[in-house]
Amino acid sequence: MRFAPLLATLLAVTPVAAQETEYDPEGAVLCSYAITTAMLEMQRQCRPDAAALATVLDASLSQHREFVRRNSDLTDNELSDFERHQGRDNARTCEELAAEGWLGFLSSIEADVAGYEDAISQLLERDRVPVWNPCL
Repeated sequence: MRFAPLLATLLAVTPVAAQETEYDPEGAVLCSYAITTAMLEMQRQCRPDAAALATVLDASLSQHREFVRRNSDLTDNELSDFERHQGRDNARTCEELAAEGWLGFLSSIEADVAGYEDAISQLLERDRVPVWNPCL
C-alpha cells in the first residue's frame, strides 16, 4: 500500500490509543479523524490556493471532532493534542506527499466533494464509541 509510511506515522502515537483494539463494522471514526486532520494540514502546506478543498476538509474535521467529543470521554485539550499530532507533527514535504499518493487523494476529494461529504456523513450518522479499526 503506497500510503503505508504516512499511515504508520499517523497511527504510531496517539492520545486515544485505548480504542485502538476495538473494531467497528460501521467504520473506524478515529482512523478517519486522523486522516482528515492530516489531509487538512497537507492541503494547507501543499495546496494553499485550494480554498474549496480547505472548506470541505475543515467541515469534515469539525464533524469528526464533534462526533468524538459526543461519544467519548476525551476532553477538548486531548482532541486538540490529537489533531496537532496527526496534522503538523507528521508533516512531510509536498514532494514526499505526492510520491506517496496523498496529493492525488486530495485531488480526488476536490473532484467529488459531494461523494466525500456523503461518505463522511454516512460514517458519522450513528452515535457509537469511536474506534481505530478497521483502519484502511
